[in-house]
Amino acid sequence: MARRYSTILNFKIFCGDRLQTIEKIADRTAKKNFYHVSFVSALRLYRTGYSKKIRRLYSKMDLLLPSGRGICWASRRYKQKLSSCFAAIDLMMDLIRSAISKKQTVFFLGTTQENLNLAIDKLRQSFPDLKIVGSHHGFFSKERGSDIIQAVKKSAPDYLFVGMGHPHQDYWIQENRNFFTETTCVSVGNAFDLCAGARNRGPVWYRKNGLEGIFKAFQNPLRLWKAPLLPLFAFSVLWHTIIRRKGRSGREK
Repeated sequence: MARRYSTILNFKIFCGDRLQTIEKIADRTAKKNFYHVSFVSALRLYRTGYSKKIRRLYSKMDLLLPSGRGICWASRRYKQKLSSCFAAIDLMMDLIRSAISKKQTVFFLGTTQENLNLAIDKLRQSFPDLKIVGSHHGFFSKERGSDIIQAVKKSAPDYLFVGMGHPHQDYWIQENRNFFTETTCVSVGNAFDLCAGARNRGPVWYRKNGLEGIFKAFQNPLRLWKAPLLPLFAFSVLWHTIIRRKGRSGREK
């Protein structure tokens, strides 16, 4: 049987290709149980090394998907090469197509109301058969949050797409998971803004080579502060692989 997961810095990351990933999520969604799908990049994974809160968050997620060139590089160092890297917008569109074919429902939560409305209008134009049972922008108070939770619970969507930025979107899903007992929750970052046309994706070459983060940095220079963390992530991976190798050698003796 083909290996389905890569273990990087002690976290299991799904290593199937695009079709295998969609099939896995669709199968779990059909079972009508809570299921949390999110994405992990090199920098996000590096944060688990010094933040217990982030580490606990990732340990609770049901399916971690790789995003970006850094995580692919790490998988090769562990000799557990990943089949694909993913962008949240691509996965969301694939799951929307799957939901339509299976007559399933979706709920959108995130971004500004203006961008969300634009995104929904464009999605309805492209997918007239898409069943949207609810939506709400992502800038709401704690008091308003209770109403949103009840709205999601009442509509019981098959898919809840949450685009409120990392790690806030993932914390929100985990904090309220007991209300979404029949729903697959997918963290989609800025996917709604991309659908609305409020932001642009990187050129195709960047996407195919897992370098879309570089394009995002050009769009938002404030992201450049994260760049020095990449060498630290690389060092962590190399050190961890050395420790693992020594551990195996010791057991063999």
